[in-house]
Amino acid sequence: MNLEGLTLHILTNKLKEELLGGKIYKVFMPSYESLLLLVKRERDTAALLADFSCGSPMLYLPNNLPERPESPPAFCMLLRKHLEEGRITRIEQSGLDRIITIDIDTIGTARQIVTKQLIFELTGKNSNIIFAENGLIFDSLKHVNKAMSSFRQIMPNLPYLAPPQQTGLSILTAPANAIIEAMHEFKTKNSLAALIAATTGIGKITASELLAAAGIDSNTTALTAEEEQRLANAIYSLQQSANQQTSAPVYAVISRTNQVKTILPFAPTILEPGCNTKQLPDINSALNYAVTLTPIQLPEQETLQKLVIGESQRLEKKLPVLEKDLLTADKAEAQRMIADTIMANIYQISKGQSSCQLLNIYDNEPLEIQLSPLLSPTENAQAYYKRYNKYKRAQSEVQNQIETTREMLNYLASIDSSKYTATT
Repeated sequence: MNLEGLTLHILTNKLKEELLGGKIYKVFMPSYESLLLLVKRERDTAALLADFSCGSPMLYLPNNLPERPESPPAFCMLLRKHLEEGRITRIEQSGLDRIITIDIDTIGTARQIVTKQLIFELTGKNSNIIFAENGLIFDSLKHVNKAMSSFRQIMPNLPYLAPPQQTGLSILTAPANAIIEAMHEFKTKNSLAALIAATTGIGKITASELLAAAGIDSNTTALTAEEEQRLANAIYSLQQSANQQTSAPVYAVISRTNQVKTILPFAPTILEPGCNTKQLPDINSALNYAVTLTPIQLPEQETLQKLVIGESQRLEKKLPVLEKDLLTADKAEAQRMIADTIMANIYQISKGQSSCQLLNIYDNEPLEIQLSPLLSPTENAQAYYKRYNKYKRAQSEVQNQIETTREMLNYLASIDSSKYTATT
């Protein structure tokens, strides 16, 4: 299931309505990819479940609580220590991005109020839950180190860096005419691509529906004044419906494999073959409905699924080996440092020595160096230079292999997540 930013805006408002002011009294992890918060409200108890176990991230108020294991993971224990008895004071979406942050006020050691955050990044295969305070990461559901991402690391004691924000005007708050004007900047694109590029919060499904409501062909590259006005009216109508009460009906788009593909705040008119829709009373009801469906496995997809699973497992085993090799390759600079130190002190070394102690020319600290007694001092230095070049080549090669492996895993994940809709 892929929820657009616009739908997550409705979900955020629902969570505000149900959870603001509530006190967290229990924290559980039903699985290593899910988090359950039990929240005391004035009238009763509510539950918030973040479930990333199905390849499609979900955040909702479950009708039925999952089983809770007796032995909680370390991340769960950390959250219990810091968040239980904390009060939910703020729930916000980052613009129309797929990031929802919950602020929890707790009492610190000096009896002062300390605000901590649970950041839910609902970003497909990269979905994560980050526990932070004052912009610093305490811990996260998934760790992302430098070998996994050079741009953004998610590790304890590092500053939290949010994913890059979407560019474009908010489909929810920007004046409709301003959105039309922004589309003019993408003259080379067709109207569908231009509308998506000019806005944040919607994808292909909602953009196609807006154009259809305005009677515009998605492949049109230039709109008439009349078409622009109709599109502006359609955008305004969408904004009005999205800003309605959180109890307003929503519509689940169900694929031919009996899975909810997405949830929309309007009744769709464009459906892929084999798809249908179901009206539900609100966004949370729709999410609860989605988890009740049992996917249908299409016969023609069984072979593809087996291939994807097998290759993914092979690559997942290969990746740690490559990362270990990379650590070995990181020794390259140490080899060069030793070689340079030998050359700078060449007259202090004699052939036949098995070791020597020299001052490191880079930090002036004593350095114990292993030598081959069969080689001259210069030949020993050349041997270290040779190892340096070997490690450098290996470092580059291993890094390339790691990147290629990750790209292939991402590709296979995209195949796996779309296999139920690939034949529709």
